[in-house]
Amino acid sequence: MDQNFTLMKQFQEALQVGDLSSVKKISSNEQYARLTVDVVSIDEAPVKVNPPSWSQAHYEWGLTCLVAIAAATPSEYSAFAIRNLHKNGADINHSGPEKIRPIHIAARQNNPQALSTLLRLGADFEARTETGKTPIHFCSWVGAKAGNAEGLDILILAGADVNSRTKG
Repeated sequence: MDQNFTLMKQFQEALQVGDLSSVKKISSNEQYARLTVDVVSIDEAPVKVNPPSWSQAHYEWGLTCLVAIAAATPSEYSAFAIRNLHKNGADINHSGPEKIRPIHIAARQNNPQALSTLLRLGADFEARTETGKTPIHFCSWVGAKAGNAEGLDILILAGADVNSRTKG
């Protein structure tokens, strides 16, 4: 298994189990903060909360990957990890091949702590994917399925356009 892939999995597991020591160690490393991999689509991202679904075929990603993992992993340390990664050089607005950014992933994964932190650090709440989706589209979709509007509330309070439309 690739060293970066192993690191990504360790980071997500540390977030999931609340291992602050490991989260600090990984997120404080400047080299790791700038680590990028490519993902074909947001639905195939290796940052799903289910690590066994990760596939080497989806590795080569344009997002700053550990920020995306922190955004995708609801954890008491998600916000800490994102702030630390940002402080160490991670670009929170960097987008992948489909123009997917960490804020889209936080919205899709219904992670309000990550959404709030990304917004405070300057993430673009109106950023559009290649298909024209903004974070509010992902929050609407996931929030409606989960019966949880917290992410929507955060984006609306930040000024996101509730009338935003996708392409087409």
